[in-house]
Amino acid sequence: GEAQNLLTGVMNSLPGRFGATPKRMLFPYVGYGCVDSEKILYCTDQRVTLIGFGELSKKDKESAHLYKFPLPPSIAATRIDKKLVITLGWLSPINFNTSKYRKAHIFFENMQHNSHINVTRPMYDYDAAQKGTLQHDILTGGNADAFIDGDMLEIKVNCRADASGLSTKEKIAYGICVTLEIQENQETKIYEEVQMRLQQRIRQKT
Repeated sequence: GEAQNLLTGVMNSLPGRFGATPKRMLFPYVGYGCVDSEKILYCTDQRVTLIGFGELSKKDKESAHLYKFPLPPSIAATRIDKKLVITLGWLSPINFNTSKYRKAHIFFENMQHNSHINVTRPMYDYDAAQKGTLQHDILTGGNADAFIDGDMLEIKVNCRADASGLSTKEKIAYGICVTLEIQENQETKIYEEVQMRLQQRIRQKT
């Protein structure tokens, strides 16, 4: 909003700044802006949220959890504004003897320029978003995407030791939310498309 524009203008006027400086400096002050409580409570025809959870340990590095989000075929090969929001939170044991504090770092891989939908990170710094025990990422795009019906957006969740003292026996609980959203004035109903493909996967497994 206005606070972001004001701070960006001030930083852009400073001499000797680097390209990533505005992103890194804005993050602690304005974060992701105000919470839209209505989006938390329910989905719409143009917005779908999937929720997952699990436990990982540092020995699971090579067998990280892989989440597959069914892509709605109606938006393939179509120029349409879309937003991908991913939120990952976890409960980490603490080591008070180091400045890092958290023993466990759980994270999802960078989804920018993935193989299916072309989305970019307009203003947020990917590395800065991994400093705590909540990783939140917002990516947007408007170009046509080259995927076919049945393709999945794959989100890989990893676990690694951060501060010392994390045992291989310790299980770190986490939760993840993934939201795909398109313009509200579109007739396309991506919620129904994603729901149908999830139900097909469930029937195949049973």
